Amino acid sequence: LGEQLYSSRINSGKSEIDLSNQPGGIYFITLKTEQGTINKKLIINR
Repeated sequence: LGEQLYSSRINSGKSEIDLSNQPGGIYFITLKTEQGTINKKLIINR
């Protein structure tokens, strides 16, 4: 519970993360930008 699944530094304006191998559940996403931090909840139903 609460483990980090993915981390990456992105230098371009757009990036995609493949979550097709992750099981269904609730995931929390944190994006850190120069303007601040964005936290989102992602629900995957399988």
